[in-house]
This record gives sequence, C-alpha cells and structure tokens, in this order.
Amino acid sequence: EGGEGGEGGKGEKGGEGAACEPCEAQGSPAPDAAPAGAGGGAEAMTERVTAPNAPSLSPLACVLLPVQPDRHCYRVASTNASENNRAVEVYWQLGVETPELAARIDLLCHLMYEPLFNRLRTNETLGYSVDCSARCTHGVMGFVIAVTSATHKPTHIEGRAMAFLGRFLPVLGRMPRATYASNVEAAAANKLRDDHNLADEVQRALSEIESRQYAWDRAEREADAMRTVSQPDLCAWARRMLLGDGKRMLSIHSHEGSIAQPEEQPLPNGATAVAAPAAFKKPLQVHRRVDKPLPALATIAHA
Repeated sequence: EGGEGGEGGKGEKGGEGAACEPCEAQGSPAPDAAPAGAGGGAEAMTERVTAPNAPSLSPLACVLLPVQPDRHCYRVASTNASENNRAVEVYWQLGVETPELAARIDLLCHLMYEPLFNRLRTNETLGYSVDCSARCTHGVMGFVIAVTSATHKPTHIEGRAMAFLGRFLPVLGRMPRATYASNVEAAAANKLRDDHNLADEVQRALSEIESRQYAWDRAEREADAMRTVSQPDLCAWARRMLLGDGKRMLSIHSHEGSIAQPEEQPLPNGATAVAAPAAFKKPLQVHRRVDKPLPALATIAHA
C-alpha cells in the first residue's frame, strides 16, 4: 500500500460544468438562508440577495447537496442498448469557489491521480478509464473520482474507490516532507504554464467573461495559495471533506444499456436513491455566483 503515497500525477484545472444533472438548477429564486457548513461566503451571499442595492446574481445556480448521513445515488442506464460499459462518478461538493479552495482541490488531484490510477486501473483492473478531477459548477467547487468499466458493477467500483481513499489519505500524511514540497511546486508550476496557442489564451479569457468573474490573474492567485497549503492541513481537510460526517456526496451509477430498470440495481451501502432529479432538487437550497462588475479598460488592456 506504500505505493499509494508516491509522486503525484497531474494538476487539473476545474471545469465549468456540473458533475451530474442533479446538481444544476436554473431560474429558481435564491434561498433566504444557506444551510450550515455550506462553505465560505454562502450565508453572506444569500443575505445580500434581499438587501437594497443587491449585487447582480447569475441566473444559473448550483444546488447545495444535503449533508451526510443523507448520502445519495442516482442510477441510470445508457440510452444506447448495445452499450456494455458501466460508469461511476463519485462527487463531493466542497464549497463556494475561492482561490484557496481551488488550490487545495487541484493539489489533491495532483497528488492523488497517479496512485489512484495505479491502484484501480493497473492493480485491480477495475476499468480502462480511472480519473480524479476538480469541478466548478456555477461557483460551487467539487471533487470527482470517475471510473469506466466493462467488467465490474458500479457498486463494486464505488466500494473500491472509497477503500482507496481510506488507504491513500493516511499514506499522504506520511509522505516525506521534501517529496510533498516538490509536488506542491510541480502543481503550482502547472498552474503557471503559458498557453499553448492563441486558442487556449482566448478560451481562458472567454471563460472569465462568460462567468462574469474577470479574474485575469486566476492562475497566479491559485498558485500562490497552493504554496501556503501545509501537508498536515491538506490531509486533515481531505479527511474531513471526503470521509467525515459532514461531507456532501452524490454518486452517479451509469449501467449498461441492456438494463431496463436501472432504479432496481443495488445501491452503495448507506445510500438513498435519487429517483427523479427534479424532485430531489426541489426542496434543496441553491448557490448563485455574484456577477462581478466589468473591470476598467486599463485593467483589461494590461491582462
């Protein structure tokens, strides 16, 4: 098991997309109060919604998942009847987007990717695609472990992914300090890599405009924040958010196309079924990202 704390594999930039359909909401009013533990800024944001001169809020929203023990699983079958593969996404909702939170998640991805792949893909041969990545859904950040398999059932895949986490985090805590420090620098350097071409540069700027955040120096902020994350702090945070009692977690099990009634397939231990995404989301509160004002022209020119 010592190999699970080895060199990290890659640093992923969180995509602006939902981990799964049940986590998105559009057009519904913002809540009067956010649930406890929703993450930095959620309570303050929802208080400002009804205040005079309230800031502009995005029409898109992210549903705030229930806190454990209300763990949920959404089961679905492929629309292609000849599809024999199964896919599992285990998604943790971690809080409102900040440079500090983004830095922690991307650093965790960097450290976990290679050990995760080695354990689940190479050693246990669970599936041909094994990955972990950051997610950003309308201003709410998350972490995902994803596996695609032609040979194993989703409940088994999820069980092995959770078992990996239980082993990996203690090993990460025992990683030599110099190895951890070199991984932090490598992950920060990944953040600061130049755009490969003009298309990449345009896409990076366009994502800031589309999200109305205009954080032209996002990579620099997150790299700086990453360098402040100590090894004990990262391990304690990951244990609390991924394995602790207060985690917000949703599993997606995609079964082969021949399964006529995926809702009758087994659930992970302790999970509650999501029968219909719309009904699941309806009573839950949402987070809306605050639109930033347009930056000064001089700032845009400088960026």
